[in-house]
Amino acid sequence: MADPQAPGQNLPGLNAKGAFEAITRRVVEDEPCYLLAELNLLNASNMARHRYQILKVVRRDNLVTAYIDLGPTSLHRVDEFTIPGGYVGENGRGYVFSTVGELREIADRMRTSPLRREVEPTNLNAAYHSYLEERKRFKKRQSTFGYGGVLIRAGA
Repeated sequence: MADPQAPGQNLPGLNAKGAFEAITRRVVEDEPCYLLAELNLLNASNMARHRYQILKVVRRDNLVTAYIDLGPTSLHRVDEFTIPGGYVGENGRGYVFSTVGELREIADRMRTSPLRREVEPTNLNAAYHSYLEERKRFKKRQSTFGYGGVLIRAGA
Protein backbone atom coordinates (compact mmCIF):
# COMPACT_ATOMS: atom_id res chain seq x y z
CA MET A 1 0.00 0.00 0.00
CA ALA A 2 1.43 3.35 -1.04
CA ASP A 3 1.36 6.47 1.07
CA PRO A 4 -0.87 8.89 -0.88
CA GLN A 5 0.87 11.94 0.53
CA ALA A 6 3.69 13.28 -1.62
CA PRO A 7 7.00 14.13 0.04
CA GLY A 8 7.53 17.70 1.14
CA GLN A 9 10.30 18.33 -1.38
CA ASN A 10 9.77 19.15 -5.06
CA LEU A 11 11.23 16.71 -7.60
CA PRO A 12 12.02 18.66 -10.79
CA GLY A 13 13.15 15.64 -12.81
CA LEU A 14 10.10 13.57 -11.92
CA ASN A 15 7.52 16.40 -12.05
CA ALA A 16 6.30 15.58 -8.57
CA LYS A 17 3.77 17.68 -6.71
CA GLY A 18 2.54 19.14 -9.97
CA ALA A 19 -0.87 20.79 -10.01
CA PHE A 20 -2.44 18.02 -12.10
CA GLU A 21 -0.41 15.05 -10.92
CA ALA A 22 -2.49 11.99 -10.13
CA ILE A 23 -1.43 10.22 -6.92
CA THR A 24 -2.60 6.72 -6.12
CA ARG A 25 -2.95 4.87 -2.84
CA ARG A 26 -2.58 1.35 -4.22
CA VAL A 27 -0.39 -0.34 -6.84
CA VAL A 28 -0.66 -3.89 -8.14
CA GLU A 29 2.40 -5.99 -8.97
CA ASP A 30 1.11 -6.75 -12.51
CA GLU A 31 0.57 -3.12 -13.55
CA PRO A 32 2.82 -1.65 -16.26
CA CYS A 33 5.41 0.61 -14.62
CA TYR A 34 7.23 3.38 -16.49
CA LEU A 35 9.72 4.24 -13.73
CA LEU A 36 10.83 3.23 -10.25
CA ALA A 37 13.04 5.61 -8.30
CA GLU A 38 14.33 5.51 -4.73
CA LEU A 39 15.25 8.99 -3.55
CA ASN A 40 16.14 10.62 -0.24
CA LEU A 41 13.65 13.45 0.28
CA LEU A 42 12.19 15.52 3.06
CA ASN A 43 9.01 13.98 4.43
CA ALA A 44 5.66 15.79 4.27
CA SER A 45 6.25 17.61 7.55
CA ASN A 46 9.70 18.77 6.27
CA MET A 47 11.30 17.63 9.50
CA ALA A 48 13.44 14.67 8.45
CA ARG A 49 14.87 13.03 5.36
CA HIS A 50 13.27 9.75 4.36
CA ARG A 51 13.87 7.26 1.55
CA TYR A 52 10.89 7.25 -0.84
CA GLN A 53 10.13 4.69 -3.52
CA ILE A 54 8.44 6.56 -6.35
CA LEU A 55 6.51 4.53 -8.92
CA LYS A 56 5.16 5.96 -12.18
CA VAL A 57 2.41 3.50 -13.12
CA VAL A 58 0.40 3.48 -16.37
CA ARG A 59 -3.37 3.60 -15.92
CA ARG A 60 -5.77 4.38 -18.78
CA ASP A 61 -2.89 5.75 -20.92
CA ASN A 62 -1.85 8.20 -18.17
CA LEU A 63 0.98 8.13 -15.65
CA VAL A 64 -0.09 7.88 -12.03
CA THR A 65 2.43 8.35 -9.21
CA ALA A 66 2.69 6.29 -6.02
CA TYR A 67 4.90 7.38 -3.11
CA ILE A 68 6.04 4.73 -0.64
CA ASP A 69 7.91 5.86 2.46
CA LEU A 70 10.71 3.36 3.18
CA GLY A 71 11.84 5.00 6.42
CA PRO A 72 14.67 7.31 7.50
CA THR A 73 17.66 7.66 5.20
CA SER A 74 20.00 6.48 7.96
CA LEU A 75 18.64 2.95 7.49
CA HIS A 76 19.69 2.81 3.82
CA ARG A 77 23.35 2.40 2.86
CA VAL A 78 22.80 2.27 -0.91
CA ASP A 79 22.83 5.44 -2.99
CA GLU A 80 19.71 6.79 -4.63
CA PHE A 81 18.83 5.09 -7.91
CA THR A 82 16.37 5.15 -10.79
CA ILE A 83 15.23 2.13 -12.80
CA PRO A 84 13.51 2.85 -16.12
CA GLY A 85 10.67 0.56 -17.11
CA GLY A 86 9.87 2.19 -20.43
CA TYR A 87 10.80 4.96 -22.83
CA VAL A 88 9.34 7.63 -25.08
CA GLY A 89 9.92 6.96 -28.77
CA GLU A 90 10.82 9.48 -31.48
CA ASN A 91 7.15 9.77 -32.39
CA GLY A 92 6.35 10.97 -28.85
CA ARG A 93 4.54 7.78 -27.92
CA GLY A 94 5.45 6.05 -24.66
CA TYR A 95 6.35 2.37 -24.47
CA VAL A 96 6.40 0.36 -21.23
CA PHE A 97 8.17 -3.00 -21.04
CA SER A 98 8.19 -3.73 -17.28
CA THR A 99 5.73 -4.29 -14.46
CA VAL A 100 5.74 -3.00 -10.90
CA GLY A 101 6.76 -6.44 -9.62
CA GLU A 102 9.75 -6.71 -11.97
CA LEU A 103 11.09 -3.26 -11.08
CA ARG A 104 10.57 -3.87 -7.35
CA GLU A 105 12.53 -7.13 -7.63
CA ILE A 106 15.43 -5.25 -9.26
CA ALA A 107 15.22 -2.55 -6.56
CA ASP A 108 15.31 -5.17 -3.79
CA ARG A 109 18.46 -6.69 -5.30
CA MET A 110 20.08 -3.26 -5.61
CA ARG A 111 19.17 -2.41 -2.02
CA THR A 112 20.64 -5.63 -0.58
CA SER A 113 23.79 -5.76 -2.71
CA PRO A 114 26.96 -4.38 -1.15
CA LEU A 115 27.84 -0.77 -1.81
CA ARG A 116 29.93 -0.62 -4.97
CA ARG A 117 31.76 2.25 -6.63
CA GLU A 118 32.68 1.80 -10.28
CA VAL A 119 34.76 4.96 -10.59
CA GLU A 120 37.18 6.01 -7.89
CA PRO A 121 37.75 9.76 -7.60
CA THR A 122 41.17 10.93 -8.73
CA ASN A 123 43.62 12.79 -6.55
CA LEU A 124 43.56 16.17 -8.30
CA ASN A 125 46.34 17.66 -6.20
CA ALA A 126 48.81 14.88 -7.11
CA ALA A 127 47.71 14.96 -10.75
CA TYR A 128 48.35 18.73 -10.93
CA HIS A 129 51.87 18.41 -9.46
CA SER A 130 52.62 15.54 -11.84
CA TYR A 131 51.44 17.73 -14.72
CA LEU A 132 53.80 20.54 -13.65
CA GLU A 133 56.76 18.13 -13.51
CA GLU A 134 55.88 16.65 -16.91
CA ARG A 135 55.69 20.15 -18.40
CA LYS A 136 59.20 20.98 -17.13
CA ARG A 137 60.55 17.72 -18.59
CA PHE A 138 58.80 18.35 -21.88
CA LYS A 139 60.51 21.74 -22.22
CA LYS A 140 63.90 20.09 -21.60
CA ARG A 141 62.96 17.21 -23.94
CA GLN A 142 63.42 14.62 -21.19
CA SER A 143 61.37 11.54 -20.35
CA THR A 144 61.43 9.60 -17.11
CA PHE A 145 59.93 6.19 -16.45
CA GLY A 146 59.93 3.66 -13.65
CA TYR A 147 60.62 3.78 -9.97
CA GLY A 148 63.04 6.49 -8.95
CA GLY A 149 62.75 8.43 -12.22
CA VAL A 150 65.37 6.80 -14.47
CA LEU A 151 66.42 9.16 -17.30
CA ILE A 152 65.63 7.62 -20.67
CA ARG A 153 66.13 10.46 -23.15
CA ALA A 154 68.03 13.73 -22.84
CA GLY A 155 67.62 16.83 -25.00
CA ALA A 156 70.28 18.39 -27.14
